[in-house]
Amino acid sequence: MSRRSNGPYLGLYPIRAPRAESRTESLAQHAGRVSCRQPTELDGVLKRLERDGLVERVMDDGDKRARVVRLTPHGLLFWTDLQKRIYQFYAQAASTFRFDERVALVHYLNSLQRELMKVRLEKPQGTAVKKKRR
Repeated sequence: MSRRSNGPYLGLYPIRAPRAESRTESLAQHAGRVSCRQPTELDGVLKRLERDGLVERVMDDGDKRARVVRLTPHGLLFWTDLQKRIYQFYAQAASTFRFDERVALVHYLNSLQRELMKVRLEKPQGTAVKKKRR
């Protein structure tokens, strides 16, 4: 099921950000993309982001039953700064690469990402881990 909003969606929670493309995906689908085994793990991440004042959950304007997550002004500043720092990190790391080496790297990383998305591992046999008692 897809529905339009004012920004990209993070799980069941749309994230409203300026100049962002609109799309919807389930919490389970997004949890898989961000290496969370369960949607509840993503909820824990959102709670920590809320605690740190980076996001807030509000009611969706179009569907009062839905809750959306949007960046706070502090979160938007943090995200903007983080994007700059990530760019600087990779620019410095690849500063000695020639143009054709950069193009090849991007090609191989994109190929690797496509193949990683196809990986499906079976659950290990007979290696159950006992939960620790608290």
